[in-house]
Amino acid sequence: RGTEAVRAIDWCIVGGESGHGARPFNIQWARDLRDQCKAAGVPFFFKQAGAHAHCGDGGYPLALTDKKGGDPSEWPEDLRVREFPAVVG
Repeated sequence: RGTEAVRAIDWCIVGGESGHGARPFNIQWARDLRDQCKAAGVPFFFKQAGAHAHCGDGGYPLALTDKKGGDPSEWPEDLRVREFPAVVG
């Protein structure tokens, strides 16, 4: 589990859900994945915070104006990460 499992993938794209029925998204989940990807050398791409992003278990909701949480300028700075895998060939 953790870093060992992450090494088996080429690219990790993370984001909270948007639209009807979107579930809560704990920003800490993205941070944990980002750290595991970094340790495993896997590119990490934070796509969006989602419609119901919050900080921590039972934590405060992120104050986002973009309804999908897709504006990087509204995210915590440490999650403004958009890495791409290396092109082979």
